[in-house]
Amino acid sequence: GISVSTALAPVEWNGHKLNVLDAPGYADFFGELRAAMRVADLAIFVVSGVEGVEVQTQVAWNYAEELELPRIIFVNKLDRENSSFRSTLEQLRDVFGKACAPLNLPLGREHDFRGIISVIDVAAYGYDDHGKATEEPVPDDRKARVDEVHTDLLDSVAETDDDLLERYLEGGEISREEIVKALHDGIDDATLFPVLCGSATKLIGIDRLVDTVISAGPSPLDRPPVEGEDGTTREPKPDAPMSALVFKTMTDPYVGRVSFFRVYSGSIRGDGSIHNASKKVDERVGGVFTMRGKGQEVISEIPAGDIGAIAKLNHT
Repeated sequence: GISVSTALAPVEWNGHKLNVLDAPGYADFFGELRAAMRVADLAIFVVSGVEGVEVQTQVAWNYAEELELPRIIFVNKLDRENSSFRSTLEQLRDVFGKACAPLNLPLGREHDFRGIISVIDVAAYGYDDHGKATEEPVPDDRKARVDEVHTDLLDSVAETDDDLLERYLEGGEISREEIVKALHDGIDDATLFPVLCGSATKLIGIDRLVDTVISAGPSPLDRPPVEGEDGTTREPKPDAPMSALVFKTMTDPYVGRVSFFRVYSGSIRGDGSIHNASKKVDERVGGVFTMRGKGQEVISEIPAGDIGAIAKLNHT
């Protein structure tokens, strides 16, 4: 089915916490998407390997550009009939430019799709039914394509740094760490848009996507300080004064109104009070929690950079 409202899914992976805001891509619910992008540090565009770039993909991309939001593209549904990573990638580069750089290539096609080839590591990974990857040799008939895309990636990476470019042109090697750092800088500046691939329902390539977000994507510390309407700026530090933005309010049949918020500086703790700057009133906080879909998980505080929820605010 399709999402009709933004849902929060906190994910913990290798010692990091990611807040996934699953926002609808369907035109009728675009307001939900705008609200989610407003508080996100990174937008992951999920593009079907069957349908390719759709009108709403372009509309959402334009809004991300307006926000200067870092972007990653995930080409999904490569296990479906008539899916093609190559034609989808060509379409992405036609529409969004050559900065769309593939980090993965598919292993197998359509119903035989069984894994991914990492362009950075020049290694293949086959997946079992539980989404567990096992490294295997790159098939002989794919080696030429992998080398071609690997060279393209090195070209893109070298162009991000003058010293790197000079060394690369003189025939020097670029290390894996340098590639990841250049990707991080390119994603941060919204000048490079990595393209990954897989199948969500078969859990193929999902681990690589999360690894890429953690190693090369922006953390809240990488984003610029936020500026209030009065010109005050706040940096994403837990010991700074508290500032947060409510980006969504929903009604829960059991607890009433629930306000979703992103903390930009300081921390919000349960059993305290906050000042609503728009309405010029103080609000009592009975407790803070995170949402996992429709389920609530109580936590003691929400620090800078994190996303949480509060129930029963009277004025907000």
